[in-house]
Amino acid sequence: MTESYEFKRLYDRGIELHKVGDHSKSISFFEEALKLKPKDGRALYNLANVLADDGNFLEALKRYQEASIEAPNIPSLWYNKGNTHLDLKGFNEAIHSYNRAIELKTNYFEAWYNKGIAFTELNRLDQAIESYKKSLAINSDLHQANYNLACLYSRLSKIDLSLKFLEITMQGPNNSEIIELAKEEQDFDNIKNLREFQVIIGND
Repeated sequence: MTESYEFKRLYDRGIELHKVGDHSKSISFFEEALKLKPKDGRALYNLANVLADDGNFLEALKRYQEASIEAPNIPSLWYNKGNTHLDLKGFNEAIHSYNRAIELKTNYFEAWYNKGIAFTELNRLDQAIESYKKSLAINSDLHQANYNLACLYSRLSKIDLSLKFLEITMQGPNNSEIIELAKEEQDFDNIKNLREFQVIIGND
């Protein structure tokens, strides 16, 4: 059995175990594979994915960093690295990773959307709005982005725009869930008493 064959066997088994949610065994197989090829970018990347899914964000970030050196042109690597920074509340670092993902894949609407989340956490609301709009320009069915825009415009006291995007959100699926969410949403506290708001959520 050649080293290359054994590496592929271990790598493929790691992928299979990750798919069925057996994280601990998946991690073990990737670690064994990496003993044979310590600088294999895809093995490092997939090990990082399993670690992140298992909630071990710091170790995942370490592996993403190693993978980004060996395989720097995988868009989803940078996206997932950004998500891990987001989980660790490293919002500026997350934005940097999402930017790299978008450089490699310009229609990466998920990266634009998550940039919106990171910018919101940093209270950089105008940039958050721009990011959500970019995500919607690529995928108009991203209804959560419309909802988030409604929230941000309300926080900025741009009432007409807030109501506009809330109404657009209501045209999508899961109306009943959106209604209940909007009723409790603190970002809408300054518009909840408006008749237009009550009409949109079906109370009038």
